[in-house]
Amino acid sequence: MTPIKGLLRLLIVLSVHCIGLGATKDMRPLPDSNYDKHVVFDPSIVAASYFDSGGFAVSPSSIDLVNGRVPLDSNHFVTPPVSLRMRWISSYGGDWQLRIHAPARYGLRNSFIGDTLSLWVYAPFGLSYKDSPYLYLDDTNGEGTTSIRLVALDKPLPAAEWVHVTLPISSFKAPKSGTEESNFDLSHLADVVFRQCLDDGHEHTLYIDDIQVYQSNVEATTSLLPPHGLTLKAGERHFDLSWTIGDAPDLLRYKVYRSFDGVTYVPVGVQESNVSRFTDFVGQSNRTVYYKISAISSFGYESPPSAPVSGTTRPFTDDELLTMVQEACFRYYWEGAHPQCGMALEIIPGDKNLVAVGGTGFGVMALIVGTERGFITREQCARRILKILRFLKAADRFHGAWPHFLDGRTGRATPYFGTYDDGGDLVETSFLIQGLLAARSYFDGINETEAEIRASVTRLWSGVEWDWYRQSPASNFLYWHWSPDFGWKINHPLIGWNETLMAYLLAVASPTHPVPP
Repeated sequence: MTPIKGLLRLLIVLSVHCIGLGATKDMRPLPDSNYDKHVVFDPSIVAASYFDSGGFAVSPSSIDLVNGRVPLDSNHFVTPPVSLRMRWISSYGGDWQLRIHAPARYGLRNSFIGDTLSLWVYAPFGLSYKDSPYLYLDDTNGEGTTSIRLVALDKPLPAAEWVHVTLPISSFKAPKSGTEESNFDLSHLADVVFRQCLDDGHEHTLYIDDIQVYQSNVEATTSLLPPHGLTLKAGERHFDLSWTIGDAPDLLRYKVYRSFDGVTYVPVGVQESNVSRFTDFVGQSNRTVYYKISAISSFGYESPPSAPVSGTTRPFTDDELLTMVQEACFRYYWEGAHPQCGMALEIIPGDKNLVAVGGTGFGVMALIVGTERGFITREQCARRILKILRFLKAADRFHGAWPHFLDGRTGRATPYFGTYDDGGDLVETSFLIQGLLAARSYFDGINETEAEIRASVTRLWSGVEWDWYRQSPASNFLYWHWSPDFGWKINHPLIGWNETLMAYLLAVASPTHPVPP
């Protein structure tokens, strides 16, 4: 393996760890997928407990928890592969509580749409009104509802049967707090909370699945076409499924079915409606597996299944394993790029127009590696990088440096990390330039596209005023941020590895300087 290939492989691995974290809440846009507007709980992963949950018990009452979280159960579910398991004893003088947190998607604000809370429940031995736990709701602003019983007085839960429970939000009469009315807002739902009711001193078990918010007066879809384009790629111990995303307006998710004999299929997981991939681990090589998928609407209607596909796992060589990992990383930047500008999205799922400047630098190198590994052609890679370069030429720059984030539609700066982050970001710019310089070196052909890539990279690279970001000629540091409205307000000098990187870029920041090795 040549040194440049080794370096590129290393950079692909490093790029996974360099995505920005944290965000200011008020900058988060509203979701645009049905899944994010309705689903509160339906995890597609088997684990000991549900990460987005919590609880406590005060003796002599008790509630089963795993590391402080609600246990998951893979033997009972409506939406595969797991449900929540509540097992409690309500005793005199004690108390218990469980909280199921609505998913806080990075880059998106909670914005549930509906007037009804919907959930599926399963009581192995039945559950009556008097034994029912209380249930109430909290929103992200700290406002809450009053508590109501989960089980209706005239509708006890039968034993060992899944029951669909629908609770109009109007039944959660908002309590008064002092002299003020509660302003609970279902659209900003934060928690579904279960708590102790009567202290009967007996153990009860209840499984809960598929918690959603939905609009009761909307006509439900009664037909969906089967998903099409299902393909399967076998790994050493897993399978990658992909398909064509449907366009039904109330498509909520896909359900994945697996079979080991091609006859009997069982559900093994779900995928939200705007994602067209699913990975299923079977845990061994030389295993033949069959799959089908179906589409499910917001009101639970399920389409007929797709045509089946099958494949067989097999042992991988080290090189095949590395290729598999590289291709998975490459797909993020190739398939998940912003459709208009070609740049890397900050995170998926999240704000579909928030593109990351530094992440795009990693992405450019991932595309080059993908070309070398045969995932795409050289021409496909060149066209994508040229799209990115043409976008960057017209995007916001501040003394040559791009901001941390851009709007993929307009090229305007997005101050996602706060008011003062509305200008140049030298670190993200340096990551981008590294990727662009790699592209300039790689695309050395004589055709018009590759010539434009080299010329464009040189122009953009030489346009970065690295030395201006010293803040003053006497400074011993380069500074991370500069804002056209707030100047050097963040005042963040670059030290350590960042300082070394910046010094290197500053030393070679000349259009006549040879491309760095």
